[in-house]
Amino acid sequence: MVHNGYPDLTTDFGTTPPTHLFTADDQRQPDVYDYYKPTLNIITPRTDTLTKTGPNWPTTLTTSDLIVIDRREVDATNAVEIRDNIGPVTCEDFTIFSSPTLGFAGRYCRDLVTFRRVTLRPGPKPVGATQPRLFSTSADAINFVQCRQGPLIENCEISHQDDDSLNVHGYFFRITSVLSTTSFQFTYPGSASAFLNPMQAGDTIRLHAAGNFNVIGTAVFASASVVGTIGGVTTYQVNLSATPTTPLAINLWFDIPQLNCPGFIVRDSYFHDHRARGLRIMANNGLVERNRFENLTKCAISIGPELGQWREAGWVDNIIVRDNILVNIGVDVNLSARGIITPGAISVFVHTDRNSTPYPTGNSNITLEDNFI
Repeated sequence: MVHNGYPDLTTDFGTTPPTHLFTADDQRQPDVYDYYKPTLNIITPRTDTLTKTGPNWPTTLTTSDLIVIDRREVDATNAVEIRDNIGPVTCEDFTIFSSPTLGFAGRYCRDLVTFRRVTLRPGPKPVGATQPRLFSTSADAINFVQCRQGPLIENCEISHQDDDSLNVHGYFFRITSVLSTTSFQFTYPGSASAFLNPMQAGDTIRLHAAGNFNVIGTAVFASASVVGTIGGVTTYQVNLSATPTTPLAINLWFDIPQLNCPGFIVRDSYFHDHRARGLRIMANNGLVERNRFENLTKCAISIGPELGQWREAGWVDNIIVRDNILVNIGVDVNLSARGIITPGAISVFVHTDRNSTPYPTGNSNITLEDNFI
């Protein structure tokens, strides 16, 4: 039954909406593995049934527990989008109460974006409601992709969202056609994207082997263009300034480290009471200092690429994590679940397409000092 004051159930939640379990005192259910995807059957606008699907539902779930259904899979609206900025952008003294998806989305930025005294938290109770809101955003609080400069985050408080506090990464593409020793093509779903915009002549292209994604060569980027879109898939062409250190081949993967949001800084901020990771770092030359992480379902800080499944780049170099406080990390069973790839409160890792050793070791120059766990 929907609590008083909250919107009616409608079919635009989808048939298997992401569903999150909380205890009667508004805490995350301690025996869950993550969110679930039950089948939604709407009986009336205020009542429904949710039929369990998939494994690992907690046996301790009771009739007094609370359920949150989110709409992130059917509504891609972000609260704030910062795209293609060629000069600095600053967000100060800014509060976000809710968003169907991301809080702040940074895409194709060429200059610094600063977040100072920014807060993400659940908004006030709706008119007529007695139950407090349990969510702020339904996805990452701050998510930056394919930017030449990572964000600066200072004196912020981020909480109660449905995913990471910060995710910084670049795209990871598969070569689908080789045209010459210095030219290749790749494809990506959807119409022509602006992710070519921040590329600059002289950028480094890292070439990765398929499967385990170890770096096997480099090249120097010269130019890129859109070839065309057929059947909802767009083809792009990349030209190199010289022959790469290893021959181009179909099914090699590549990223551009200059576009993985390097140079980010996160300091003097508080990240707490939310699903997933605190910081999800896939960028070079970053600093994380004097922050507090508390009551998170997954690790507080992960350092390394999500090359498998999510195709998020890349290998990380030159990161300092110091003077941070981590409290009550892993409030449900996810952090200790079988097969988890980031089992530590701070985890340095790689996610590949392989499920067995040996794994490549592409992260380097990672400094962890004076952190209290």
